[in-house]
Amino acid sequence: MILLRIFGMPVYIEFSFIAVWALVLSVGGESGVIYSIYGIVIHEAAHILMMKLLRIGIREVIVCGCGIRIHPDLKLRSYGMEAAVLAAGPAANLIMWIILNAMDFHDAASAQLVLGGFNLLPCTKLDGGALVFSLLSMTRLSEDRIGLLLKGIALTATAILAVAGFWLDIRNFTYYVLLVYLFFSEIFG
Repeated sequence: MILLRIFGMPVYIEFSFIAVWALVLSVGGESGVIYSIYGIVIHEAAHILMMKLLRIGIREVIVCGCGIRIHPDLKLRSYGMEAAVLAAGPAANLIMWIILNAMDFHDAASAQLVLGGFNLLPCTKLDGGALVFSLLSMTRLSEDRIGLLLKGIALTATAILAVAGFWLDIRNFTYYVLLVYLFFSEIFG
């Protein structure tokens, strides 16, 4: 793990980030990589902006293979605040998808849609999984039960996406590598 300090804030870069981007660069075209980076910046900036709007400080940032984890300097005051922060990234991508499509930038728009939709998957390492966990935490279920329920939802979702990929004849190697990664990250945590 590499440690950097940006504006005095610790930013950790995990090996998985380097591995994923090496794979992306080896199989993706140059414009796809640029659109992806643009989408990630929009996504993470929306999370940070929502945290600032809610007056939540940032303790550290961890850059990993599946994205960026931003840890607040204290526990969020409510599940509603947590849900707002988690939803901000995918919402920004979906808004940019609409704007870029309206401007006839369809390739860039597609990258926004894929990034926003991907992050809404109910997997524990993604915004969608954390969002489901936050929303289920408003119920009377215990954290352990919510964790097991979320793991079941995530494993089912990745299996459905794999079957759908074969059914629809999706021939994108990265799609299946990503699903395998998400599936096994749920099992081995």
